Amino acid sequence: MAWRVGVLAFSLIALEFVLLAIFNDGALLYQLTDEINELAQHTRTRAERRGTALLVVLWLSPLFVLPVVVTFKMRNKWILAEANKYLALNPQKKASMNIDNGKTQVAGSSSENEHYAGWRMQLENEKARSFGKDDLQQMLKLVNTKGRFECCLMPQTPVPMHQRRACSLIKVCPDTGKRTFRLEINVMDVAQNKVAVTFGKAAFSYEATLALLTELVEEGRMPCLFDWEVLEDHRIGNPQGVDAYRAMLRLMPNSGQLMAAMNSCLNSPQQYFNNHQDRYDERGFEEEEDENTIIWFAMVDEMIEGQTAVELDWKTDREEFAEQMQELVSETNLELKVEWLDEAGEVPAWCRTLDEKWAEHDYCVGCIDINSDSYVLFVSQRDNLEMLEALSLKVDQRIMRACRL
Repeated sequence: MAWRVGVLAFSLIALEFVLLAIFNDGALLYQLTDEINELAQHTRTRAERRGTALLVVLWLSPLFVLPVVVTFKMRNKWILAEANKYLALNPQKKASMNIDNGKTQVAGSSSENEHYAGWRMQLENEKARSFGKDDLQQMLKLVNTKGRFECCLMPQTPVPMHQRRACSLIKVCPDTGKRTFRLEINVMDVAQNKVAVTFGKAAFSYEATLALLTELVEEGRMPCLFDWEVLEDHRIGNPQGVDAYRAMLRLMPNSGQLMAAMNSCLNSPQQYFNNHQDRYDERGFEEEEDENTIIWFAMVDEMIEGQTAVELDWKTDREEFAEQMQELVSETNLELKVEWLDEAGEVPAWCRTLDEKWAEHDYCVGCIDINSDSYVLFVSQRDNLEMLEALSLKVDQRIMRACRL
């Protein structure tokens, strides 16, 4: 790097002398040279020669101002470029050092905007960069005020979660028409090393968003995703229509029995409707119902008849809820105690309690939306329920965690 600094300084000085020679046919340069020669002719002693040399340096000093300033600035840029090149070749050093705008900050330092080790921020249409808490706050204000920007926070190493999962990205978006935020989290399957599910949740305040992001980047603490919506499940492909229903049936409890019961409905929905007219009459349906609705409610009724789902009124009391749910888990190793359930609670709260109790077994309570004041509940493995939620959207219906009701 030293040779580049020297060459730049010499080139700038040479350029200045060339410009002096060109300007006014070199009159200024010739005048300066004559005066220096005249001074040199009148020097006799060593002290006079020193004084003459000092005076010449003072006369010429304006010529050195520009080369010194430009060389100093370029030197800093070259140092930063070399440091970034070194970090690119040695990524393990990034955990202990961050470089931004020519300033190096070490993880664990006491600077007010200490950069988070192992994290990068990418605002829309900008390059990814390291960031600190001040940057996080400024980003949220920008997303909130502009209303159209999105920002991604990316860990260098995915943040571990439970059951072989990890967070690989969190996106911060503005809520449409609101002064709140929508967050999206990419959750990857560690074993397969690829994104499995994208979760989303809206209506976060500025304070709640900042607290969640700070806990995530500082402590690696992931939010509970029980009440987050499944925006996309990257494991299911893109089945449509009857194919989407077949994919759902394969993920339901006791899938073999359910698929056998649903086979005639999938092959001929209208004939199934005619054969089970009494069921649809009880739900208030007419003969002109579309095939999608026929198949959806056929699945609900077949699951209830096969005792893999229960339909409960929204006013169901704690004891009735516990008794009905106990029948659903009778063939599993899941435990259910009525004492776990808050007597003053309601169905969604009780389902959340069961989700928490069964989390170590990877089970949760799902709900099939039938657009009424009753709940159709079933017990499912977590991965299956996430895929069911994504598949249900492909047929314009909804399956979700019951705790989100």
